Amino acid sequence: MPHPVFTPTEVALLTSTNYILSPKDHAQLSTPDDQFTRLSWEMVKEIIRENRLQELKRLPSDLRRYILWCETVRRDYDGGVMGYILRERLRWDNLGEEEVEKMRRNDVKILTNDWPYGLTPDIIHLVVWTKIPIPIAEDGDLTPDSRRRIDEFVDKVFSGAVGKENVVWFKNWRSLQSVPSVEHMHVLVRGATEEMLKEWVEGPWGTKGMETEKLRN
Repeated sequence: MPHPVFTPTEVALLTSTNYILSPKDHAQLSTPDDQFTRLSWEMVKEIIRENRLQELKRLPSDLRRYILWCETVRRDYDGGVMGYILRERLRWDNLGEEEVEKMRRNDVKILTNDWPYGLTPDIIHLVVWTKIPIPIAEDGDLTPDSRRRIDEFVDKVFSGAVGKENVVWFKNWRSLQSVPSVEHMHVLVRGATEEMLKEWVEGPWGTKGMETEKLRN
């Protein structure tokens, strides 16, 4: 059954899309925002280092809005959440099928996370989307080569600006991904300035890259 936090109209939406709350979501929605503990930089680093990614949570009120947004898009948008992300956020017509040695500019887009985790205000949550498949091992974790490529990209784009000690990244296990059909990884940055953020999301790796690609096509 949907959580009591949802209105009758919202319950009807969730029922129409056959959405089922996970026990984790159900428990989180029962927590008032003012009792939610935001994740600090040290907490985030420990969670990612120990691969306890299921402990990364959204603010309860954000989680509620996120669930409703996802189910509305699934109901109303042709192609669902994946179609929306591809066409409206990334402006991509298709995805690549072959692996490449390095993450290339025309295959990558950096966007702020529309639905970030519940982090302290000094942390920015970005998502790096890529057209290119990222190989994973049989256990679902990244292969050493995949991890190396992502490390190189993150160091080049983010660490040079704020210092390696202020950047962490992770790629959710497939079971935790909201949009598993489009490869992406999360980058958390501490202490970035507005100018840095603008360069990342509006520069060559972000919306400027989208415009360049549009002209090229």
